Amino acid sequence: MTNEPSSGRLINTDLAPNKTLDSETTWDLGCNLLERLTRRGAATPTDSYLNNQNLLRLFTVLRDVLEQASDVAENRASPRHISWQMDFLRECAARYGVPVQGATHLDVGCGAVTPFSRMFGHLLAGAKRGICLELEPIRDLGESVQHLARIAATVAIDPSIVFPHHTITNLECLANVSDFDLAKLAKGDASGLNSDRLRFLQRSADDTGLADRSIDLVVSNSVLEHVPDPVGTMRELARITKPGGFAIHGVDVTDHRWYADPSISRVEFLTEESDRPIVHHCNRLRLCEFEEIFKAQDYQVLERRPGTCHPVPPDLRKRLQPKWKAMSDQDVGTTWCLYLLRKA
Repeated sequence: MTNEPSSGRLINTDLAPNKTLDSETTWDLGCNLLERLTRRGAATPTDSYLNNQNLLRLFTVLRDVLEQASDVAENRASPRHISWQMDFLRECAARYGVPVQGATHLDVGCGAVTPFSRMFGHLLAGAKRGICLELEPIRDLGESVQHLARIAATVAIDPSIVFPHHTITNLECLANVSDFDLAKLAKGDASGLNSDRLRFLQRSADDTGLADRSIDLVVSNSVLEHVPDPVGTMRELARITKPGGFAIHGVDVTDHRWYADPSISRVEFLTEESDRPIVHHCNRLRLCEFEEIFKAQDYQVLERRPGTCHPVPPDLRKRLQPKWKAMSDQDVGTTWCLYLLRKA
């Protein structure tokens, strides 16, 4: 006799919270739940069949709530994370002729967690080849390719989530990656990748190993502020970019300690005396200095979209090191800019 699921059985599930856990942080509760599910199984020895059904109901509700809560641009594991990048790419293609269809694109500093995601978005939009460059190894290859399947699934249902303001259809997107095995990717099987079109390079940005004039578009996001030799890095990126090719760089010159402790100034690291190339994980160059480096490597700045210029109070200005004390508040206090560059 086989056990058949009681699919017609109705169970009233009480999802009322346990008030004794109110003092626990969401982080602690989540970590404990994750540990139980991944190491000990969902059910404890005392769970009855009825309680297991309740657990399934609870998991279903949790899944829906967590999916909604995590579907934000700040979450690198969310397909929405690359949407603003895809929208800026669309705008650059329309206004300046940045090549997408059949082009080769490079993501510098793609990250070790979701290294393929941005270039996979470019492939969905029609690029021929995407190269993902990162100094660190991929943390979890299976998880990173599963993310690509989630992006494809999202695009199949609603392309506007990943491609806002685009006219591209879901069928066109999926046709652009028809040589990827999305079923394998969904299972975390990296053999579902087409490595001729999407590949990972574990190399430094100042020594990519790529051929001269081989890249149509170089992109980076919050990377250039971390390289110890910005001049050398831009020289290398200029070498591999085709004449008339493009670059999209988002540069964040904030003292990155501010993200963990907003009580300090966004430019506090400019008050520290140091001749080291990297201070608190950043090279401390201001945006105006990056723009001089761009120009020195024969790049024309086509678009410059700075963020807010943050105040530089008098007491902070007094503590600035001489190099930055001579700069204007605008040059010191503007800590983010998105650039579109064209190579001569």
